[in-house]
Amino acid sequence: MSRDRQTGVMSCVMSSVVLFVVLLFSGGLALFPVGLNSDFVRQICGATSRSYWPAECTVGWTGVLAVVSDGLAVFCPFLSRHLYAEMTHS
Repeated sequence: MSRDRQTGVMSCVMSSVVLFVVLLFSGGLALFPVGLNSDFVRQICGATSRSYWPAECTVGWTGVLAVVSDGLAVFCPFLSRHLYAEMTHS
């Protein structure tokens, strides 16, 4: 197998792995608020805390940054494949 072919295969595999990880991270971000319904969170955030309703607690900048970084990471696999295609055609 030629070196260019190996690079192409590795690029495809790694971008697929990154896309899979990004999708898992997105699922975790979507399911995270379900944990607000637990007894532990109710002790800290108040008795009115339930799924997707944090009562007296706030998510803060960590949640915002996690969503933004996940949104930006979605583009990484596509940029990788595009860059490889541009390098092989030039």
